[in-house]
Amino acid sequence: PIYLAANSPMTRRLVGRYAEGWLAEMMSPKRYEADVSEVDAAARKARRSVKDIDVVCVVTTAVSSDYDAAREAALLQAKRRFLWWPKQLKLYGYTVTEKYDWNYLLVDRDTSEKIREHIPEVSDKACEEVTIFGTSEDCVDKIEKYLKSGVTHFEFEIVSPYKETCRLLNEKVIPRFAESR
Repeated sequence: PIYLAANSPMTRRLVGRYAEGWLAEMMSPKRYEADVSEVDAAARKARRSVKDIDVVCVVTTAVSSDYDAAREAALLQAKRRFLWWPKQLKLYGYTVTEKYDWNYLLVDRDTSEKIREHIPEVSDKACEEVTIFGTSEDCVDKIEKYLKSGVTHFEFEIVSPYKETCRLLNEKVIPRFAESR
């Protein structure tokens, strides 16, 4: 199978025409819905069905009995990602410095510290839209929103609390969806 891990109008058309799967990240359920419709249009044009394409949501995930700890961990990672990918943040109506855009970034010993200084500039709201975090129930609710938008599979990028997130995903979140298959 061929999976494309990219997200632009051109790559969405390529997915629809040729790929068996599509991986996209830093996207809200609303964005998936719009972008999946573009994949669907390209698939139909190629006499294919979007139902035959795995739509993989690559998403920062933190699950904890402590909602605030999970939120803090997920948003911190999302803020770093948006600083690396400022064009993606613009899609949510916010801007940050383009100094750390990964397309042009030259990494040196101080890069991590320099990026850390800009983290407060990134919108919490935008980060909340593109992450899965909170209690098990919060995460189930967010996954359901992604599924309704056209996502068929998930790649959870787990952030702290690692052990608790893995345990709760295994015990409380994934079984809720495995039963429906």
